[in-house]
Amino acid sequence: MDAALVAAYQQPSFVKCTLVRFDMAGGAICLTEGGFVVFDSGEGEGPEIYLGNHPIYGSLKGLPSIKDGTEAQTTRLDFGILPPSDIAASALAAPSTQGTRVQWWEGAIDPESGSLIGVPDLKFDGEIDKPRFQVGDSWELTLECGT
Repeated sequence: MDAALVAAYQQPSFVKCTLVRFDMAGGAICLTEGGFVVFDSGEGEGPEIYLGNHPIYGSLKGLPSIKDGTEAQTTRLDFGILPPSDIAASALAAPSTQGTRVQWWEGAIDPESGSLIGVPDLKFDGEIDKPRFQVGDSWELTLECGT
């Protein structure tokens, strides 16, 4: 883990930041749980903007938790996304998204500058397995991911 990030985590209060990157066929979708942050994961064409509410695909719903694989199953992670339209939901849930690379980092934000402190820690690097779509008070798409 990056030394500056470790130092930020040791402060009495810090702003935690979650970054999620989906390598979709039409380009990366970069999301964070609120606001926006600029981060270079080394996977794209340089620094990318991670948005709290993507204008096309929506926002993350809650923060994921990693489930250890049992028996013959891989490590699993479910990302909840709130798509703003049926077009966004169908694009994210299309059969072609199966196997799409997904990465999840945790980091810290400097409250004065709004910039990342150090380099976020990569918590998950896997792929989309299958989507689950739920309709209730709002639309929710859960992307089940595995390593």
